Amino acid sequence: MKVALYARVSSNQQADKNNSIPSQLRLLHEYALKHNMAVYKEYIDEAESALSTDRPAFLKMIAETKKKFPTFQAILVWKLSRFARNRQDSIIYKAMLKKRGVEVISISEPIDNTPQGQLMEGMIEVIDEFYSAVLGQETLRGLIENTRKGYRNGGYAAFGYKNVHIYDENKNQRTKYEINESEAAIVKLIFELYVKGNGLKNIVTYLNTHDHKPRSGGNWSKSTVANVLRNESHIGWTVFNKRDKKTYGKQFKPKDQWIIIKNTHEAIISEDLFNKVQRLIEKRQPKNQPARVTSSSYLLSGLMRCGKCNATYGVTGYGRDKKYAYYNCITYSKKGKDVCSGYRVRADELDNEIIERVKDLLFSDENMKNLVDDINQAAKSLRTDYWMKITDLKKKASDLHNRVMRQYEAIESGIIDVALVAPRLKELKSQKDSLQEEIAYYENLNSRHRPIHISRTMIDNFRKEMEVTFIGNNIQEKREFLKKFIEKIIIKEEEIEIVYYTPGVKFPFLDLQDA
Repeated sequence: MKVALYARVSSNQQADKNNSIPSQLRLLHEYALKHNMAVYKEYIDEAESALSTDRPAFLKMIAETKKKFPTFQAILVWKLSRFARNRQDSIIYKAMLKKRGVEVISISEPIDNTPQGQLMEGMIEVIDEFYSAVLGQETLRGLIENTRKGYRNGGYAAFGYKNVHIYDENKNQRTKYEINESEAAIVKLIFELYVKGNGLKNIVTYLNTHDHKPRSGGNWSKSTVANVLRNESHIGWTVFNKRDKKTYGKQFKPKDQWIIIKNTHEAIISEDLFNKVQRLIEKRQPKNQPARVTSSSYLLSGLMRCGKCNATYGVTGYGRDKKYAYYNCITYSKKGKDVCSGYRVRADELDNEIIERVKDLLFSDENMKNLVDDINQAAKSLRTDYWMKITDLKKKASDLHNRVMRQYEAIESGIIDVALVAPRLKELKSQKDSLQEEIAYYENLNSRHRPIHISRTMIDNFRKEMEVTFIGNNIQEKREFLKKFIEKIIIKEEEIEIVYYTPGVKFPFLDLQDA
């Protein structure tokens, strides 16, 4: 029987020699040899927590079992806690592996396949999960204590700060936050723009068109700006237990579960300004907006303006048997024609006209071709990146090959004893195999991103797909689509005018006088 060996050690176990990777692998190899098992491959995760299934070697091993004919029939682990320390993950993965004919064997916890054995296995997993939870609490307690002293616990610095290294009273190297002046200026600008009434889209456009770069050097996005606005680091606080890492998208936990430590480092903005922004964010949430705008059953609600008095347009009446709704000026509807004469237009006809005009503008042949050209350019850029990566990996693989050959030459000439270099040769071979796998991965990606050759049929099909994707299938989706491009629709008796957002030129409601 062919088996895979899986070994894992977390960062807080590195010093435990009985738990080390070499120790686990030695015991696994001995078990395989004793039971006449052929070792297919070793899978090793160093400094990885079993609480997360996002472990590189673990996922590669699982992917190997998804082949039509799995290359091994069992996975050997030193203990079940090496495989997973989360009951749910363990059950899911072991059930999936069992369907593919792959068994998980703990060499230090012999468990048979009887009901009693399965019960014992479940008990061991529950104990491991409990131990993991207790260990997590102890780890969190240590992180909090370190933070109270003003030290960081690793990771990238929040935007606006930089990590600096210092030495404590015991000569141990520590990390602290120090303000990054150039980034801090952008943080202040983002907060100032938001309190002046600008939404995320307007702020993103302003930052990108005025060459205010994020740390990555690329462009700002709505999510990166939102992260700056919500980050308590900017008022000198450190917050633990804020996000639910087990939830898709890492949602925020309820605030009463947050662990907040104040004044851990120098603030960039005042607490008053931060709290004001949080209140505005909450107020601007769709759930807190007037129902007539967010859930109106009429497409253009909230977008139309009267060309005579600039008041809002909305549904003010219906035709016979309420078969058709009509848009008209709200001022006319409430105050009469002496204030504004208004202009009535049938809602369904105006809706259809606006949608068609936007479609003709956005999904024209020229725009579709430009979009495909952009995709081709992006693919070309990706292929260049992949090729550079492949070239670098091949160079590393060639260097490793030369090092191996030098070792063999030294053995053949009698300069070095084979027993002394065997572990090193094995390590070099493992590194070379890993590089070859990485090369194959990027070569596969490179082959997928080939230029698209444009035909009329492709443009038509692409347009249809884009229309379905962007316009949506209901009124709310269509309205959200229109709001991405349209600032307002001006209703005049002689014409209907659509005012589009123009990135870099038009900033609706943007006040930059004091910025």
